[in-house]
Amino acid sequence: MSDPVSWPVDLAPHRATLAVATLSAVFDDPLSAAAQLRARPYDPAGARLAAIAGVDGLLRSADLWVAELWFDLDAPAAAWLDGVIARLRGPAGRVRIPAWTVRPTPAGTLAGMDGYAAAVGPTRFDDATGFSDGGAFFEGAGTPRVAGGRGHRLTLEGFWPFAGGVLAEGDAVGVGPGRVHVVGAAGATDLNGRVTVWLAPTVRSPVPRGPLETAGLTVEVRPTGDDIGAGATRPPRRTRRRLALVEVVS
Repeated sequence: MSDPVSWPVDLAPHRATLAVATLSAVFDDPLSAAAQLRARPYDPAGARLAAIAGVDGLLRSADLWVAELWFDLDAPAAAWLDGVIARLRGPAGRVRIPAWTVRPTPAGTLAGMDGYAAAVGPTRFDDATGFSDGGAFFEGAGTPRVAGGRGHRLTLEGFWPFAGGVLAEGDAVGVGPGRVHVVGAAGATDLNGRVTVWLAPTVRSPVPRGPLETAGLTVEVRPTGDDIGAGATRPPRRTRRRLALVEVVS
């Protein structure tokens, strides 16, 4: 698979939607008005079978990012966008777009970790070890990290022990290039400064251990159709484009 197309840094839509969509099926009974709802849950065993069988999407969770971007551009900016569209080549291409509509900074106490760490200072224990000896505590700038995750759960470490609301509902976190998730429910940290949060969309592939990303997030998407380049140009050289995009699921 080829590398994603680079998105121009200074190119932004004047209107955008970016949301997690769940693909569900509704069966209505015309006589009783009752409805049966079906939504595919995440099935780790099914995901492994899909990988072995080479069948994409077999028994996998069906929630993913969908986006619509509207542009009204002058000639130079329109040229940048047309270049991106040309390199995408329809649904076969991939591009990582900035997560424009998600919350740019955490609403929980994660944003206040530096103040706590500064107050703690370079504390030492009787055995001469400090908070930076790998015990998942932090000093200085703090070390919030991703410890692992699967399905709709992500485990984080490196927080203040017994702290509530280090992340709040609606906060966005990144677990790798082009992989963004929104927190749906979060609890308090344990004695070791760890917390498991519920998030969407589904964590479909192994999550590497590493720093928790909360800024500069991007979502890897592809066009939904071959007509992504359709648009109108009107005097004085204003170009309008609408891009319909969907998350790349692999």
